[in-house]
Order: sequence, then C-alpha cells, then structure tokens
Amino acid sequence: MPQLLPSRRSYDHRIREIVCQTGNPRIFQHLRIPRSTTASWLSRGHRRVVSLDWHHDIASVLDENEKLKRRAQRQTAIIRLLVVLPEQAWSQTEVNPVALAHRPLDGL
Repeated sequence: MPQLLPSRRSYDHRIREIVCQTGNPRIFQHLRIPRSTTASWLSRGHRRVVSLDWHHDIASVLDENEKLKRRAQRQTAIIRLLVVLPEQAWSQTEVNPVALAHRPLDGL
C-alpha cells in the first residue's frame, strides 16, 4: 500500500504580511500555523504579491455573462442540428427544428 505524502498547507499572503509587520508569530493562533512556518516568514520577510486589479463594474460583467449564455445556447442548437440532420437525411423523415432545439444532446 503506497504511503501518503503529507500535504503542504498554504496561507493567504495577507496573513504572512501581518505576521511580518507585527513581528508576532502567534497573532493567528486559531489558524494553527506551525511555529517553523511563522519563524521562516519572520526571517525571510513578506513576499511581493501580484494581484489582479478589477476595473469592471458588476453591470458590465452581468451583461457580458448574458451575452455569453445566449451565444452558448445558439451554438448548442447548431450542434444539435449538425448531429441530427445527417441522421434525418438517412431516414428520410421530416425534421421539426423547434422540437430539435429542445432535445437533449444524446451522447455528446
């Protein structure tokens, strides 16, 4: 039976920054951060963090989300047609595009 490797814990960069700023390795005792970890943070200092600056308002994000949902629905309908139309050509039966658009993708 293979041995499980111990998992490596990771912490939010702001916790490390606060520990370094205060110099208190026990400031977050409730998180049970090992003493060796906080000691290395204090000796090495805080790291530079690169983050994403969010310049979008929620309305534009929701609008884009709706546009993408509609686009996905159109593409799903096209895929359904591309899957079913060749089948229909072989069976020589009539295609009902409205019923076809609401049919689940079988096997895709």
